[in-house]
Amino acid sequence: MDLDIKKNAALETEEELESEIEEIAKSKKKYLRPKEIIAYLLADFFSGSSSPVDSQFYWMNFFNISGGQFARLTLFTSLYDALDDPISGFIIDRTRTRWGHFRPYLVIMLPLSMIACFMSYTILPGIASMSQIMVQLYVTCIIGGLAGSYGSAGGLMIYFITPNEDERNWVMTIQQFFGYFSGWIPSILSVVVTYLPRMIPGVHMQNIYRNYAYVFFVLSALATIYKFYNTRERVPLPSRKEMKEASIWESVKFAVSTRPFLVGNIANVFGGLQGTLRTRSENFFWLNNTGSLANGFLASLLTGLPKYFITPFVPKAIKRFGERNVYIFGNLWAGACFVIMWLIGYVPFGKKRMYLNIIYLAVSLTIMQLPNAFNGVAGRVMTADTFNYIEWKYGVRSEGLVSAANNWFGKLNNSLQNWISGTALQIIGYKALKDSYGNLIPQTDPGILKGIWFIFALIPAFSKFAVAITYMFFNVHGKFKEKMELDLAMRRKEKVIEEEKNRAEHEPDPVGGN
Repeated sequence: MDLDIKKNAALETEEELESEIEEIAKSKKKYLRPKEIIAYLLADFFSGSSSPVDSQFYWMNFFNISGGQFARLTLFTSLYDALDDPISGFIIDRTRTRWGHFRPYLVIMLPLSMIACFMSYTILPGIASMSQIMVQLYVTCIIGGLAGSYGSAGGLMIYFITPNEDERNWVMTIQQFFGYFSGWIPSILSVVVTYLPRMIPGVHMQNIYRNYAYVFFVLSALATIYKFYNTRERVPLPSRKEMKEASIWESVKFAVSTRPFLVGNIANVFGGLQGTLRTRSENFFWLNNTGSLANGFLASLLTGLPKYFITPFVPKAIKRFGERNVYIFGNLWAGACFVIMWLIGYVPFGKKRMYLNIIYLAVSLTIMQLPNAFNGVAGRVMTADTFNYIEWKYGVRSEGLVSAANNWFGKLNNSLQNWISGTALQIIGYKALKDSYGNLIPQTDPGILKGIWFIFALIPAFSKFAVAITYMFFNVHGKFKEKMELDLAMRRKEKVIEEEKNRAEHEPDPVGGN
């Protein structure tokens, strides 16, 4: 009898909880203005289009550095960032201005970003020897790293623009959708750098890449300034008193000891093997293994098309199955596709029928990337879930410090992947081949081609499977997440009421009293 009473009480409690959650969902207010949404889309579009080519590909082929030099350069960069990120995170968390918490950093870092962009694509006057070129690149990485550490605050704004999580997820989805268009532009550029030098002798690939980078940096900077003037932060921030109580060490310590945070960073280590190694090998693969950089355009064209049809269904899929489960499935799917592609090889129709091989590769990569539209949004939602979990568990979000810790692990991870990528190309003996005009031509060495294919296809398969397994331990999902969000909503409401009460107590009496 007592057992039945307890069961009924538990059921009533569960029903009450679900009823409260549904009531909150129905009353969720819309906060975002059209100008705000446009600002986010423009800034995201141009920032995604501003880099014409991977830095490793550009520096190894046009600045003529070796894979080993690139590996050592990225190792140095990670050590520098390891010192800088905790400091930048501490400063960002304690920033309070009339323009907002994160917004000032959108424009403050633009001059440093401009210098880093210029030095990434142009050798400065008076620099001739390889040792001088390497010094320039080391300085470039320091300046770019500093701009990136503080500039990351602009990316954190997406988690503060609205307390309505459905509205925030919708904006993330729209960003993802329009981001696909920005990915096409560098792909189109690969066609331009392939055929324009053939049509007009004397035109250099390097100049095309450089001029593209400068033009799109200016457009990106203008979009960032537009974002600064047309966006707001609305989620309540910790008070100065709360921030003083949260030291750098304590903030980093609770971030590192937080399960969702650790899961994300461990997964990033595995994910980097796919994201960094395969991405950095793409231009090497299309140029050398298929004979032309322009072949990558067909693949990017096909792989991008399904995303436009799939993306509108992403919010419903995440709501139906949960972001964690969607993300796990997407990685398992991609891993299986990579294995099958590796087993078939990249020239199943023979080298004389390269056009059929290109179609096969494009179709294979399209099938493999079908879940990417879901994964892109699901990954960002889980990042937001991690911030919410930290706020729920510790009472203070500390996005800046948590993001700094996240960036710190991320940059160490990127450095590891870049070091592996540079070292791998050094091991297989890659060297750029050029024609009389200094433009790139394909490698023909079978050992080098086999090594590039290994980096391009097989390593990402292992990476995807490892990421899927790691995210099975991500604990912010299901009923636990629903209860956590309800609790946070109550706390935030109480905080807003308390702030309004304190403000009213300190405001002068409108009738004339004190």
